[in-house]
Amino acid sequence: MVVAPFSAGVAPAGASVSSLNAAPPGITSMAGAVSPRDRRLREGWQFRDVYQAGKSFHGGLMTLISLSKPEEHGRFAFVASRKVGGAVQRNRAKRLLREAYRAVPSERRNEPRWRIWIARASCARSGLAAVSVEMVRLLGMEHR
Repeated sequence: MVVAPFSAGVAPAGASVSSLNAAPPGITSMAGAVSPRDRRLREGWQFRDVYQAGKSFHGGLMTLISLSKPEEHGRFAFVASRKVGGAVQRNRAKRLLREAYRAVPSERRNEPRWRIWIARASCARSGLAAVSVEMVRLLGMEHR
């Protein structure tokens, strides 16, 4: 039996194109899950301000450097140096940090603070649950 290849934009019999793009049942759309670009720390002077005047909180999986900015909305950055490992390990560590940060309540994320999350080598080898627990612990230390 010869099966014709599925071509883009052509739905199999009984399925509509819109149903192919829909999320599976029980899975919510990722739309809106990514924070707006204006909430990121992007410029060198922003990183310098946080590194020089911010307060550091150290954990086994990551370090948080936080600087209060009452006149600003919350901004953040995720950093993984080459000490973490190769590109795959660095990307995994930053991805875990981003996912854990998404789970933080929006009231905490939107506080008027600039935060830099620095991954350690052990972060890339950890699971999301461990990274989330550590992140919540460091955020709690931030307010002491």
